[in-house]
Amino acid sequence: MLNGSVKWGFTDDEIIAFIKHLKTVVPIKSAEIKYEETGCFVYGYSSYEDGILYDTYLP
Repeated sequence: MLNGSVKWGFTDDEIIAFIKHLKTVVPIKSAEIKYEETGCFVYGYSSYEDGILYDTYLP
């Protein structure tokens, strides 16, 4: 589990690149990413499973 804060949310490509980077260090089969950008009212959830990134968000 990793927790942290960033100034802006990640794009899908950035999430995949981050997971690929982590996979060079540890084996990862799946990941769950919850995000909140309270200043822009953007909330969502991404999940990574078997090389596919799924994104669910509230418009």
